[in-house]
Amino acid sequence: SEHVLYSRFHTYGVKDGDKLYRVQLLGYSGKRDNSAIAALYKIRYAEVGQPAKELDLIDGTATGDGENECVDLGTGAKVKHTPDAASKASDWHLCFRRESISVNGEKGGPRNVTAVDLDVASTPTETLDAVSKKTPESEVAKFDAVTATSFDGANLRGDRVVSAFTTFGWLEKNASPPAPAAAAWVVIGADGEKRYLVGFSRFEGATTITPGTVVMRVKAVK
Repeated sequence: SEHVLYSRFHTYGVKDGDKLYRVQLLGYSGKRDNSAIAALYKIRYAEVGQPAKELDLIDGTATGDGENECVDLGTGAKVKHTPDAASKASDWHLCFRRESISVNGEKGGPRNVTAVDLDVASTPTETLDAVSKKTPESEVAKFDAVTATSFDGANLRGDRVVSAFTTFGWLEKNASPPAPAAAAWVVIGADGEKRYLVGFSRFEGATTITPGTVVMRVKAVK
């Protein structure tokens, strides 16, 4: 089969009170009735200082008001919630829904959980070729290297409203005048059902201080 999505195998730090956890996404698809299904997640996780565990087939397949699985990292328990129910429940740390993973803190829920991408500094220089060669086995050492000191100075936070189009993602690094990066985003409509792929093909009239006219491509997908 041909890969469409690759994990970057970043390690995420998750804080719940005095408990510190580490999480690594191992896969986004799994098999159900001998068919490959997207949004069946697999993660590697553990409380800091404890041996790594894996949790497979975490069901994030539902859309709209459907129920998806959320995970308590302390117990490994899965619980199903609608988006509304998840935002009011305290029995989970991370909730999996299609292309997104929610944190039970701030706008995400009442548990005051916070999280951070401990490998965010590597994002601007990652290439598709390098990422596609990573495997769960090749990245276990990076996961095992996370300790409590890895959280020092990290900007942990819960869910909040931010733009998906950060300078990391939509602009080509060090281009002058500015140019769009060769990247695509999944955009979900306000109804929670309609889905689109969005990309930026070129800037017209770009200068060092403005992209000028932005030319974009949009494709509806199922």
